[in-house]
Amino acid sequence: CTTAPFGIFIKESIAGNIKNLDSLKYLKSIGIALIIYQNSALADISGLIQITSLDTLVIILNNALTNLNGLDNLTYIQDYLEIYANQGLIEISNLSKLQKIDGNFRFGANFKVKNIKGLKSLTSINGNFILTTLKITSLEGLGSLNNIGLNLVIDDIDSLTSLTGLEELKKIGLHLRIRNN
Repeated sequence: CTTAPFGIFIKESIAGNIKNLDSLKYLKSIGIALIIYQNSALADISGLIQITSLDTLVIILNNALTNLNGLDNLTYIQDYLEIYANQGLIEISNLSKLQKIDGNFRFGANFKVKNIKGLKSLTSINGNFILTTLKITSLEGLGSLNNIGLNLVIDDIDSLTSLTGLEELKKIGLHLRIRNN
């Protein structure tokens, strides 16, 4: 099967029973959403390597996941991207081809991620961009970002020392909120 027209929800029914997504390696298209939620032993999502675009991608509470290997060819999100509270996540360099999100992007509570340089190709987010509860020191990696359609929220990032990386940002459609940094 190369297409999942109605989306995929991945959540372990028995703790530790999902370790990888190798069985999805032939998948080229996922409709509606791919939600990877609360999988305690999931350490490898490389089975997603053929995916180039998604409507919605949510990756939450997958604490054994250290990288996003498998999202290397992802260039476009139509609706929503959320990568949140993955306690083992160290780096996001596999998102380096992601160019555009037509909806919202929420990235936060991934405490081991030290930089967001993997977002280097991202040029446009047409919805809200929320960076929250991180341990990054700069916004380097957002150097190609020139448009945010709604709000830019930078919240609860105590280690952030500057806004370096936002030099190319030409438009924020509504509000810029920087709080508790």
